[in-house]
Amino acid sequence: MPDDPARLVYLLVLLLFAGGFFLFGARHRLGRTLRDFAVWALIFAMVVIAYGFRDVLRDELLPAAMVERADGGIELRRARDGHFHAEVRVDGVPVRFLVDTGASDVVLSLDDARRLGIDPAGLRFTGRASTANGTVATAPVRLGLVEFGGHAGGPPAGLVVTP
Repeated sequence: MPDDPARLVYLLVLLLFAGGFFLFGARHRLGRTLRDFAVWALIFAMVVIAYGFRDVLRDELLPAAMVERADGGIELRRARDGHFHAEVRVDGVPVRFLVDTGASDVVLSLDDARRLGIDPAGLRFTGRASTANGTVATAPVRLGLVEFGGHAGGPPAGLVVTP
């Protein structure tokens, strides 16, 4: 904090310069100039306040956002529903996934499978999986390139589930 006094002096000089510019430029319309200055001061104050609350605003506005950490890792924020969601690109098509750290498979809904060009009519639903909503039939598929937060891999195996 040794440069705090120098920073304060710099800001005061800057404020005096800006204030002098406003007052000198508006000698004949002082009322309007002061009003304009007050509006700009309020705008500046709102920007400073918004910057101060940027983490709170980000969490509220983008609750399930992904953050890439400096070490190359990816951090997901818990959404309002208590789960972690991620938008992953499969062969360039965005697919929204529910991330379950205990899951053993990549699972697609029938709608997502169709969007990826997988025809559910040609699949063999020979497997079974237990979910919170009961047992569902599953069909194995092979996915293409999977991209998430700048990381890519593939082709992983996946399952398509019936509703």
